[in-house]
Amino acid sequence: MLILLVLAGSFAFFVNLGNVLGASACLGPGCGMPSCQNEPVCPVSMVCTSLLGNPAAEVVLNSNASSPISAMAEVIFSNAMGEAVFIGTSTFVIQPNGTATADIVTAGLPGGNYTVTAFANDLNDITISKTITSECSFGPPLSLMGVQTLILVEPLFTASFCAQCPIVEANYRDSVDSVVDGVVYMVVLNSLEQEAGYTTATVAIGQGQNDTGYLIAAGLPNGNYSSFVYVISTAFGEVISETSSLNFTIN
Repeated sequence: MLILLVLAGSFAFFVNLGNVLGASACLGPGCGMPSCQNEPVCPVSMVCTSLLGNPAAEVVLNSNASSPISAMAEVIFSNAMGEAVFIGTSTFVIQPNGTATADIVTAGLPGGNYTVTAFANDLNDITISKTITSECSFGPPLSLMGVQTLILVEPLFTASFCAQCPIVEANYRDSVDSVVDGVVYMVVLNSLEQEAGYTTATVAIGQGQNDTGYLIAAGLPNGNYSSFVYVISTAFGEVISETSSLNFTIN
């Protein structure tokens, strides 16, 4: 579900994502292999990448079904001790005998070596595929590198806009000798530290001036959440602020 809200010249959208664990490996390059013939969905490949300046995984899935399937791709990042340190999901719809791609971006995960496991669940959280595993190595998040162009003027805080629609306000100051355009990202985790979604807002700031990004988290169920907020340059696609965090509750 995609919800678009507009506020004071800035925009924000929220993409719901969503949950845990699978079993044996899917062998071979595609779902025509015997190991994948009995499952509705087969993960064909997984590529380790970087999205929004954070470690991420791109999973390609094939369908063996005769009708469309709405499902969730789930990815588990495990450290060298075999401990799951991040679990993320992305919903997708796959057509009969078709292919779908799911991107899962982590939040706050440091650089390092991880074992990444992916599989598919239906919307009732029942596993409907075998698993695929990859060994991945990631560098430090982009937010730890380079000049901090935008400075957060005051701590992040939430304001009320509508029922179950908290707004996180992020006020930044331009510290360089030019106008800066950027996109403010807020990645949200639920109480189980699973990715619940992300939302964005735009800022355009003149030299020495301030601008506020209004990040609207619409469509989340009741619960406790943590979030990570940072800005990416519109012109260069690089992180230009420190990563800030904020916890909030939806009742």
